[in-house]
Amino acid sequence: MNNILIYILSFIFIGQGSTLDSLERYLTERFTDYNRVEFELIQPKDIESFSILENSEINRSGSYVYLPAIVKHKDGKNKREIISVKVKLYKTVLVARSNIKLNSPLNINDFIIAEKDVTTSNGELFTDIRSLNNYKAARFIRKGAILKQNYLKRIPVVNKGDKIKAKFVDGNVMIQLDVIARNEGYIGEIIRVMKGNKYFKAKIIDSQNVLIME
Repeated sequence: MNNILIYILSFIFIGQGSTLDSLERYLTERFTDYNRVEFELIQPKDIESFSILENSEINRSGSYVYLPAIVKHKDGKNKREIISVKVKLYKTVLVARSNIKLNSPLNINDFIIAEKDVTTSNGELFTDIRSLNNYKAARFIRKGAILKQNYLKRIPVVNKGDKIKAKFVDGNVMIQLDVIARNEGYIGEIIRVMKGNKYFKAKIIDSQNVLIME
């Protein structure tokens, strides 16, 4: 009984001391993947103060967040309610400087690094600037668009028709062959290669070399 009383009193006490600053801290701590959070308390309207239930999970739908809380109304009553908060989530992203055509190789000069509101942005954002040169556009990218993972496809290190070196290892014996790639691929992937009328499966080592697997 004493534990229950302490539990109830603790929420009333915290609720009376709560401010919008505490809500800001709460949201900032939970949206750590973002640079900053802007928010507006939507519902309920007639509150004097509130205390968020710390152990509860944050429930977000688009630009709205719903939080269970102990709410003190202006009439002095304390109730457990769901408070509605409208949020804006900001992140540093890559923004297209101009229109980018399908299959165009990409580089950092194609983009501006900027902080943008990504609250309602669907899809995984692409922010790995260092590896941008390894990709080309998987679709038409419009000027001002925030770069997303599904807008890109990796540039193959080996293309269909490339003449490359293939190594075959059997115990202490190694044979090297000149082969032709029958499909494109990336480092570590298995592709088909051809020597004369024979086909082999080979693992890509780099842009010039593969290792015959079978």
